[in-house]
Amino acid sequence: PFQMRNRAIDPSWGWGLTTSSGGVNFYLGNNPEADGLNKAPSFVRYGPGHQYQDFKKEAELRTGRTLGPREVSRYWTQRTLTWFRNRPKAAARLIFHKAGFFWNHRQPPDNFFLEIFKRFTSLGGIWLVNWGLVAPLGLAGLLWSLAQKPGSPGGRSFWLLHAYVATYFAVNVAFYILSRYRFPTVAGLIPFAAYAMVEFYRNWRTSKRSRAWALAFLFLPCIALSRLPLIGEENKAVTHYSMGVIYANQGWKDKAVKEYLASIKADPSFKASYLNLGILQAKRGNLHQAIWALEGTLRLETDPSQISILQLNIRRLKAQ
Repeated sequence: PFQMRNRAIDPSWGWGLTTSSGGVNFYLGNNPEADGLNKAPSFVRYGPGHQYQDFKKEAELRTGRTLGPREVSRYWTQRTLTWFRNRPKAAARLIFHKAGFFWNHRQPPDNFFLEIFKRFTSLGGIWLVNWGLVAPLGLAGLLWSLAQKPGSPGGRSFWLLHAYVATYFAVNVAFYILSRYRFPTVAGLIPFAAYAMVEFYRNWRTSKRSRAWALAFLFLPCIALSRLPLIGEENKAVTHYSMGVIYANQGWKDKAVKEYLASIKADPSFKASYLNLGILQAKRGNLHQAIWALEGTLRLETDPSQISILQLNIRRLKAQ
C-alpha cells in the first residue's frame, strides 16, 4: 500500500521493497560510526526531525547532483553494501553486537527509556513480567523445541513460531535495535516461554529429571546472554529533553521549561536542551533565562556558522 501511495504522489519515487527511507535506515545501522542502536552519523544533526533531510543533503553533496527519494535510498543502500564488502570483520562484529542487544534485558531507547512512562500510570510500581524474563525463557523454549523430534513426548511442530521469531530477529539485526522494533517478537516468544515451563514441569513430574535439568541448564546461558552489560543506564538528560520537546509542542510551556532545566542538571554538556530552552524563553519574553541558555549553547557549539548565529541572537536579546 505505501508503494502505491508514494507512486500516486510522486511517480519518480519508483517501486521498492521498503519505504523511501529504507536505505537511510540501513546505513544508520551499518556504517563505520554505528553502534548497533540508534546512533546517527556525524553529519546528521541531533533530533529525528533532521535525520532524513541531512542524509539527503549529504548524499547530494557526495554525488554532486539533486536526488529524489528513491535515489537517496539507493545511494545509502549502496554505501552500506560497500562498507560490508570493504570491512567484513567490522561488519561482523557489529552484527554480533546487535544480536546481543536484541536479547538484552535493558530496553534499547529511541528518544525515551521506557522507564520514564512509569510516572504516568498507576501500573508503574507493579512488578510485571518484562522482556528481561520473556526473552531468555522464550529463547530457551525455542532452542529446546528445535531438539525435539515430532511425535516424541513434548515434540510439536512450531515452524510458524520459529519463522516469526527468526524474521523479527533478522530484520532487527539487519538494521538496528530499538525496544519498539524488537517488541513485536514478544508475541512469538511468550508461547516458547510457556512451552519451556510446561516442559520442565512435565519432565520433572514424570521423573525424567535428567531432561528437566537439561532444560534448566539450557536456560542458564540464555539468561546470561540477556544480562550481558551491553546497554547502559537511562540517560536522564535525553529523557528530560525529549519530554520537554513533547510538552513544548503541546503548548505546555512551563512543563517544558522544567524538563529542559532537569536535562541540563542531569548533563550540563547536553547542548540541545540549552538551545531549546533559549528559543522557548526568548519567545515567551523571559530574556534573562533565554540569554543564559543561549550562552550555554554557545559554549558547547563547535560549528563556526552556528556560533555566528548564536552570537548574533544573543546580542539582539541583550539589546532589548
